Order: sequence, then structure tokens, then C-alpha cells
Amino acid sequence: MSDLTITNAGVSVTAKSPGSSNAGSSREIIRIKPTLAAAEHHDDDVLFTNVEIPNAVQGEGGISMLKSAYLVDYGKEDTDVDVLLVFTEKNTNAFGTVNATCNISDADFEANKPVGYLKLDGQATVAAAIDNNYMHQFLPATGTGESSNANMYLKADDGSTSVYMHAVITGVDGSTNPTYADGQYELIFHIEY
Repeated sequence: MSDLTITNAGVSVTAKSPGSSNAGSSREIIRIKPTLAAAEHHDDDVLFTNVEIPNAVQGEGGISMLKSAYLVDYGKEDTDVDVLLVFTEKNTNAFGTVNATCNISDADFEANKPVGYLKLDGQATVAAAIDNNYMHQFLPATGTGESSNANMYLKADDGSTSVYMHAVITGVDGSTNPTYADGQYELIFHIEY
């Protein structure tokens, strides 16, 4: 079977077979397991910082659309934890020491060139238990009162296709602080170029 070519006003277009094209857009799912401190964590602690999302954009200094983001907790931590996930163009200054209070200065925050943030509301998504794991969806900006899709632009620094992320625990509800193991968290990003 041959492809059908249609010519209109001197322009020829060849139809593609079903499933052979993304109609001009490119999509990617990127998975990252950040290094976590194997210790008890508290409110305002840095969970991780300067974690690279490689190929977050297609061209150097480019922009992509983060359509949605998820966190899989392979340790099924029972504590209701809220996490702020900040995306930056640069990774020049850390948000602080991992497993200690976040203490980035205003000047350092600005130098990192922030592009946006997402919120993990542990209470809103804690019911997504799958056997011995939890799967949480990150929510945009203020959380549960908004659309559940991120729909946030990501931008890489000039000469790079990477975007960086930093996570801070913004709330621990209940009497038990979470204790993580390295490799317990996997972040999943649905990106459209």
C-alpha cells in the first residue's frame, strides 16, 4: 500500500500511516531518582537540591511544556508530607544542605533563574496507594484548588538542554516525621517539546 499524496495550490502533502507521526509535536517521559538522605526529615528541610533533568528541552536555551509530574514513593512512607518542587535554569547555588533547613539567600535564588514550582499535597494524594507504593501527582502553584495538570513552561540556560529542580518539605502533618531511604523516590515528568 502506498502513501496518498495530496496537492493543493502547488503544495504537496503526503499522508502518513496511522501511528507513524506525532503530528509535529514531540513528547517525552523523563524519570529521575534523586539522592535522598537516609534520615528523619522535618518541616522546611531540603529534600534534595541541584538535581538535573537532562534533555528537559530540545534545543540549547530552549523551552518546553511540563504537562504533568508525579512522584512514586517506593517506601510507602505513611506520613502526610507536603513538598515544594522548584525548577530553575541554573544550578549555581544550592537551596541549602540536604536534610537541614532551607537557607538560600534572595541573591542566590535569583541567580538560579527560577522558572516555576509545583506542590505535592500529601493529604490530597495519599490515597493513591498501589500495593507497597504511593503515587502522588504534583499540583500547580497553590495546590488542590487548581487544575491537576502542571502546564508549566520549563526553560534551560543558554548552552544547555537541562533544567534543575530543588525540593523542600513545606509541611509534615501528624506526629511522625518521614524517614527516607536513598532511591525511595522516583519523579516522573511528562514533557512536550
